[in-house]
Amino acid sequence: MNKGLYVWGTGGHAKSLAEIAIASGFQIQAFISPNSDFQTFLGFTARPELPDGLTPGNAVLAIAIGDNFTRQKVWFELNKTYPLLMFPPLIHPTASIAKDSDIGQGSTVHQNSVVGTSSQVGIFCTLNTASSIEHDCNVGDFASLGPGARTGGNVTIGERAVLAIGSTARHGVQIGDDSVLGAASYAHESIPPLTIAVGAPASFLKDRKAHDPYL
Repeated sequence: MNKGLYVWGTGGHAKSLAEIAIASGFQIQAFISPNSDFQTFLGFTARPELPDGLTPGNAVLAIAIGDNFTRQKVWFELNKTYPLLMFPPLIHPTASIAKDSDIGQGSTVHQNSVVGTSSQVGIFCTLNTASSIEHDCNVGDFASLGPGARTGGNVTIGERAVLAIGSTARHGVQIGDDSVLGAASYAHESIPPLTIAVGAPASFLKDRKAHDPYL
């Protein structure tokens, strides 16, 4: 890659994103850390803000924030200045992506993850290490799958929804917008929006708001 990559974030998720970017041939120019005193991160420069003059011709950007709602909030702010095309999908070389599937701008697909045939992944999604979606799945914008999370075929995952570490969604179910399927849980039936469901089979735990933290 001949364009410099600027990464927004300096937390644990930024470390994972950096691994994907470097393995994929991107050249990291700096990490952006607006609310900290970092001057370096992972051996790279850390800055409080993006430099002036970034354009689609000379730079690309990434948002390295694990929380779905916060990642969307940062994108809304950056979108006032930087177009979506400046946020490429970052896909680790060990990931398997079906030829007829689509990964949206700004999304990250981590090591050993699988995206099955005829599936659609929205913008700024996170498919974490060894996660897997089967054929004909639809992952909504800003949604995330934790490490080892997986689905059967024809599963719909709503916007900002979360499949936590090691969870499983049965074929054909829907995970509603802003809902969380808890770690190691099994969704045998669809989960409505703004719901936390846990267990095997998963059952209602409590309601949530879109901005509630889940990490």
